[in-house]
Amino acid sequence: AAGAPAVLGDPGGHGDGPDAALVCERCRARGVFLRDSGATSAVLGRHALRVAVKDEAGNRQIVEAVAH
Repeated sequence: AAGAPAVLGDPGGHGDGPDAALVCERCRARGVFLRDSGATSAVLGRHALRVAVKDEAGNRQIVEAVAH
């Protein structure tokens, strides 16, 4: 939702990991939906993810999905 708490991040740490589109695809397969921020802003680059802040269980699920 608009105005919902969110964070931006780079899954590779320095642009050397998988791009955001691939991370989003892998997470979607695990039931976690992230947003590829690079697709909406060239300034952010191809590794930028937008992650909605959830409750503790939801945040844990996001972390586990991104880690795999």
